[in-house]
Amino acid sequence: MFTLLIRPFKDQFGVTEIPARAERSCLIEPAAEYSFGACESGVEHFSRVTEYKYMHIIKKMNFSIQALQLLSIFNQKKKHSSRYLVYKNIPDQLDLRETGFVGPVHNQGMCNACWAFSAAGSIEYHVGKQVSVQNILDCSPDTYGCGGGLMGHVFEYYDAFPLEYEYDGEKHKCMPHHSGAHVKNYIALEDDIENNLPFLLAQFGPVAVGVDFHRLRKYRGLVVEPSDCDTNAHHAALAVGYTRNYWIIKNSMGVNWGDGGYAYLSRGKNACGIDSTYATVATVVELKS
Repeated sequence: MFTLLIRPFKDQFGVTEIPARAERSCLIEPAAEYSFGACESGVEHFSRVTEYKYMHIIKKMNFSIQALQLLSIFNQKKKHSSRYLVYKNIPDQLDLRETGFVGPVHNQGMCNACWAFSAAGSIEYHVGKQVSVQNILDCSPDTYGCGGGLMGHVFEYYDAFPLEYEYDGEKHKCMPHHSGAHVKNYIALEDDIENNLPFLLAQFGPVAVGVDFHRLRKYRGLVVEPSDCDTNAHHAALAVGYTRNYWIIKNSMGVNWGDGGYAYLSRGKNACGIDSTYATVATVVELKS
């Protein structure tokens, strides 16, 4: 049994409640030197960075405390409805990179924009084109730009996101666009995510998930076991598929991290906190012109 937060008619019924623990949605803690499992002797994106500089990068990705306070107020005022997902025609394995549109791996750089990149990946699958991550960063409600944000809040945006990739690593004044991709409906899960993720992926495409990657500084693309990472998920990434043994996760730290920018999390074990934090997916996206 699980709790499902769903927005079937967001323009009519207000805003969906989001679990407080899910608001910790980006990398915040410094990683020490580890030599084990999936990270052993890897030479990756941060391997050539000094420990001091790496700690500075990670601290720059700290989520704003104002967002946590805002969410507490937000949850006190809103209600949500619950229902069960009906499972059918779910394949044993799935790689959405082979069956639909999954954009290239990008690098969020010093900006804490993981929430924007992961939400963008869900939207892009529906429209078959990249969207402006910059516009998501600038315009999504109740988010803090490079200070952090929650993926589901992207789907609450009243206007459309342009169908052109843009990103400069800084938040700017929102420039509304009336044409592009507009999310009408979405689903958010706050627990029991791994049991429901295959259905969401098969039915709706890539799913934005919360994970804890702070110990994966030198991750090189092997299957990540629970012992390789913690479960205090504060980073957002994009689930794009699965096998019987692992989840396929697209990160936003560039192609030199992991396996071309991807990670493989052991399935059914809450590896990196994927099962216990937050997941959301756009279910209906319209093109506005």
